[in-house]
Amino acid sequence: MRTVQLLAPSLLDNERDAIIFVPRWQGTSQRSLAGADILLEEIRRAVQTVSGMGSPFQVLVHADIRAGPAPPVTEQIALFRRARVVIGPHGGALANCLWQAPGSALVELPLAPLQRSEFAVMAAALGLRYWLVPEIAATQLGRFEVTPETARQAGEAVRRALLATMAP
Repeated sequence: MRTVQLLAPSLLDNERDAIIFVPRWQGTSQRSLAGADILLEEIRRAVQTVSGMGSPFQVLVHADIRAGPAPPVTEQIALFRRARVVIGPHGGALANCLWQAPGSALVELPLAPLQRSEFAVMAAALGLRYWLVPEIAATQLGRFEVTPETARQAGEAVRRALLATMAP
């Protein structure tokens, strides 16, 4: 039997260079993210404003397992260990915040009506900073609708979350 070590030593602060967008592409699930491309562009813009301050960050898109085979678990863990900020709609993929370092941030697009999210509880238990973007919400069976304005609001949440992770 082959064993895999899932927990590895923490990364250095400068190795945590990823801002991870966890999409639910339109048509792949009940709670898909309509306007994901607009949101991704705003996330990139927000990260670029912070990167211009001297810290290079990468915006990475987590694979949507409904659109193809899931990456191996060890690759997903390695990806989320690099995360400084993770943003995405409420759903199982956000459980990967389990692998984020304390002090990093989770930005959730919630379900409506707004209620206490299990991801807020997980973030608190893991020592993560937590942001909620209520302007982009979906019902349990609805879909997340992103407009240029709500994408800007989410981008601003990512920018603030990223800056908070850089504070001493």
